[in-house]
Amino acid sequence: MTDTRRPSLTPAEEELNRLFAQLLSACGIQDRFTNYSGATELISLQDLLAVLSAQGCDVSNTTQQIDVDAIHEQLRILHKTRETSLLPPVVVFTRRSDLDEYVIHLNVPENLLTGQLSWHTTSEEGQQSSTVKMPFALLTETKREFVDGAVYCQISLPLPLSNLPAGYHQLTVSILATACGSPAVEQTIPLILAPARCYEPAWSADGKKLWGFSVQLYSFCTERSWGMGDFLDLSNLIEKSAAQGASYLVLNPLHAGPLNQPEYCSPYSPVDRRRLNPLYIAPELEPEFTSGKASTWLANSRIAEELLTTVRTSEWIDYPCVAELKIRVLALMFSELTNNGKAERKTAFEEFKNRKGPALHEYARWQAEQGCNTAGEYSDSVEFYIYLQWLAETQLEACQQRAVDLGMSVGLIRDLAVGSDRKGAEVSLSRGVFSIAASIGAPPDPLAPQGQNWGLPPLNPVKLRGEGYAHFIDLLRSNMEHSGALRIDHVMSLMRLWWCPYETSGQGAYVMYPAEDLFAILRLESQRQQCLVIGEDLGIVPQEVRRHLNESGIYSNLLFYFEKASADMYRSPQQYAPRSLAMLANHDVPTLAAWWNGYDLQLRRSLQLIENDNELTHQLNYRQVEKKQILQLLESQWLLPADRFAPDQLEKDMDITLASALMRCIARSGAMLVSVQLEDLVLLKLPVNIPGTSTEYKNWQRKMPSDLLTILDTESVRPMLESLRVERHQ
Repeated sequence: MTDTRRPSLTPAEEELNRLFAQLLSACGIQDRFTNYSGATELISLQDLLAVLSAQGCDVSNTTQQIDVDAIHEQLRILHKTRETSLLPPVVVFTRRSDLDEYVIHLNVPENLLTGQLSWHTTSEEGQQSSTVKMPFALLTETKREFVDGAVYCQISLPLPLSNLPAGYHQLTVSILATACGSPAVEQTIPLILAPARCYEPAWSADGKKLWGFSVQLYSFCTERSWGMGDFLDLSNLIEKSAAQGASYLVLNPLHAGPLNQPEYCSPYSPVDRRRLNPLYIAPELEPEFTSGKASTWLANSRIAEELLTTVRTSEWIDYPCVAELKIRVLALMFSELTNNGKAERKTAFEEFKNRKGPALHEYARWQAEQGCNTAGEYSDSVEFYIYLQWLAETQLEACQQRAVDLGMSVGLIRDLAVGSDRKGAEVSLSRGVFSIAASIGAPPDPLAPQGQNWGLPPLNPVKLRGEGYAHFIDLLRSNMEHSGALRIDHVMSLMRLWWCPYETSGQGAYVMYPAEDLFAILRLESQRQQCLVIGEDLGIVPQEVRRHLNESGIYSNLLFYFEKASADMYRSPQQYAPRSLAMLANHDVPTLAAWWNGYDLQLRRSLQLIENDNELTHQLNYRQVEKKQILQLLESQWLLPADRFAPDQLEKDMDITLASALMRCIARSGAMLVSVQLEDLVLLKLPVNIPGTSTEYKNWQRKMPSDLLTILDTESVRPMLESLRVERHQ
């Protein structure tokens, strides 16, 4: 048994360590990381072996130590795959004004160097370039490798691509044994050319400062809602927000959830991030609702009356009842379209199906296989689930168009979750591009000393690249649709992800991703969709990610609670990065009222997330220190309310005056985008989510006041909105 962490090693152990490090590097696995305090921590051998195994690279023996023969075999396989393929699986270049040629490396068998090289490109539109032929003697050989008895030479091939626009093209390379013979070797791969920066709208280029609201749409339950917020509620909120001067609404992920298990309601653990959640459909917006049996059933059925009463009067969102009510109605609407639908509606439906292609059909087939009892005869109907996606997409599109028509500079800011449920459609249908033997998580920190395991399988970077990044491209396209901006949750995942190779434990290691390629594709899709990109970069962020964000023109994401110049002082808002979305609070932290009043800490103690009363007292005392720092910040900004100078200033609960001062403080920040949660306008204390909990708390089920739209016009809220307008120079 070899201890790879011993300070004094034998030559054999040193060689084993060298080979093991080589294998880790080839698989993109880091054997150490920088923790929350800035110190370097080594990953245990057990965890490294487990992460390798999760990638399908098992090199441990029966005693869970390194098997040297297995390492040699895995390295041989990886080496052969890399060195004997003529071309890589995909090539991604970034357009630079100072570059006319881009270099690609070929792996050529030595015995073919006497022949000729031939290459051409085929543009996205199908136009083929002139074929270029040249002898290998005119090209540069960079190295030679001996693989399974044959010699392979790495050749650098310069490609003049200045006439090829940004986009998805193809590169074909052939090796001709003779000048006019057929190719001895030929390969065609995707050639992706990306712009240097993401899309930047005019207001951003002009340095204009905007503000908007953050809303968890499902929780936005108005008096007309069917138990949870939907796209009609969103449309009404857009009108009200635009009238107040807001330029955007920051939404939660709208991804598809499990219709057969609606109680699994986390928007950050969907069944498919490429599809929309049908529970956001507002049935009354569609002609099939009013012209068929759906409206009659809703008005006259005792079952409908009971369901509607239940979902509207329940203290928390009752997702199973909401799903039963809506799916019953939507099934009646689909029946109306099928049997009595007007020609133009059927034509529009067919056009949607043709436009979305086989991928949507595959998703609908998966959903039909899962079934949904409340859909009745359409429980296993592929067409029914396509119909749901059609309604959801057209209603979301109408919301964005309404925002634009009302003069909102951005409109909807959508959110792309970091992963998808391992038993869901996205993972099941993606043909092995996910590593289901691992889960995404986060390394240990003071709040989670065992690390975090989010239960979502990570994308396999090797397989993702092997398919030409098709899945990543689909994700971006589907989530940039019908929006003015896209917030990417945990944007660090484009460079690295913490892999947990265990079912529940958060132990694991970082796995690296092809960041240069992924950020390039993100820029390309941003430009094509004319969609601003915001990267959620809270927490420990590697400098390489910061570089990519800055160079790509991607907005950062700031959270007021975390913006500290030091342990003793909050950072001046004027120092916030201009290209950022600054949030006063979000779904992962307490509301303003809960944070200030210490309600969040009391709640965590009641849920046993704080172990004992002594620890609770310690955290409450530190909260008092932070509250004092916030008051000092407000005083430095000449925003401290007069009543907060009193000796009992820290004991007073959050009120409208203090909330207005905090909103005005963040609104005068250097950040070009600022958002405020709707719940903070009415000083709600209940959180919508408590990180680290599952069944202990009703995450994602909290409702907001049903009269919130009306409240936006009241005397209590008006000062807060006015403070945002004043500081944003509206």
